[in-house]
Amino acid sequence: MIGKREPGARDAQPACAVPGLLVNKQTTNLSTKMNRTQNNVLESLQGADQFLTEHPLTPANTQVTALDTQLKAVIVTMTDHRNGQDLGLGKILGGTASKAESAFELRLQMRRISKIAKELDTEQFPGVRQSLRMPRSSYQQLQSRADTFVTIITPIKATFVERGLPADFDEQLQDALDVFVVATQRQSSGRSQRVQGTAGLDIAGRAGRKLVRAIDSILFTIYDDQPDLYAAWKSASHVEQAPAPSTSAVTPPAPGASTPAST
Repeated sequence: MIGKREPGARDAQPACAVPGLLVNKQTTNLSTKMNRTQNNVLESLQGADQFLTEHPLTPANTQVTALDTQLKAVIVTMTDHRNGQDLGLGKILGGTASKAESAFELRLQMRRISKIAKELDTEQFPGVRQSLRMPRSSYQQLQSRADTFVTIITPIKATFVERGLPADFDEQLQDALDVFVVATQRQSSGRSQRVQGTAGLDIAGRAGRKLVRAIDSILFTIYDDQPDLYAAWKSASHVEQAPAPSTSAVTPPAPGASTPAST
């Protein structure tokens, strides 16, 4: 039988989980969520532009020339947004690593303070034991409770120093909290930058595909007697489809369904 989890057990994190395994796992998850469709659209626009550069129309078609100029601008815009998306991912991963490390250190320091607070006389220090309890597992609770720790220990710092904590334990706690807050802000900034880049890629990608369709409607007629060139154009401007999600997972039996008896 599985025993009950002891109170506060969720706060304890094995050393092996910080920072390497946590960060590596999150890195993998974020990398696998990269929008392949957006990258494929950008590659198709670049392919269309390269084709028009390598196969100039003779005589030149003013409409195709104007549309290709706009297409080049869209490609630059999409490239900028993709770079912003990648920079945002870097901030997320860097913030995540620093956040995991600083949270681990912050909990260690808070746990030493909380351990002493549990044994303080409740009449001499009313409410201190309750205020200096360890938080649960969420990062939001950790930051909020750490702020409370700093506030509570300031006027009774000597009490904790007398019980073995270093003379600057309050400064160490504040420093650890500051590092944690900065890491949180960096992670949040990275998410915002990544979302902005993704949205920009979507908008520019749709505009680029509209330009390619307009060019295609003209080349369809111009290349009427050159099907090989038109086929090459279609290939260059084609958007490769992202692979469909795997459906190989085994579907669990419906509730109440009979299962084959083992022999």
